[in-house]
Amino acid sequence: MRYLNVAQPDDLPEGFGAIARERTSGAAAPNRPYKLRGPGPFPTKGPLHKWRCPLKGHADSKEEVDIAWTGDDEPSALFAQLHRTKGDAAKAMPKELRATPLGSQRRDASRRRAAGIKVERWDLQGGEAS
Repeated sequence: MRYLNVAQPDDLPEGFGAIARERTSGAAAPNRPYKLRGPGPFPTKGPLHKWRCPLKGHADSKEEVDIAWTGDDEPSALFAQLHRTKGDAAKAMPKELRATPLGSQRRDASRRRAAGIKVERWDLQGGEAS
């Protein structure tokens, strides 16, 4: 897993932000998503409603809800628009986003799917599971 540092889009509502990463292990083809995510569903009006994926030649898009918890902590939810590219994520992003690799961050995951829901367990670098 490698994260990319990206400039944040203008006019995002409070609590929303963009992340980019590249996952190359465990898949036939690298997974290179750019995610715009925040604490609530995406609005039907305003600047975020008109927001468009900045990736050059993006391959697919979807909306999802990430629910996470670590140990005995309360679960948290983030709503996301996920956009993927088949090419190198850093090259697919416009120069204005200033995408730069942050280096590798190894995290091991196990995945299960049932009834249209994907559950992932992540073993984090600090020894915690999420």
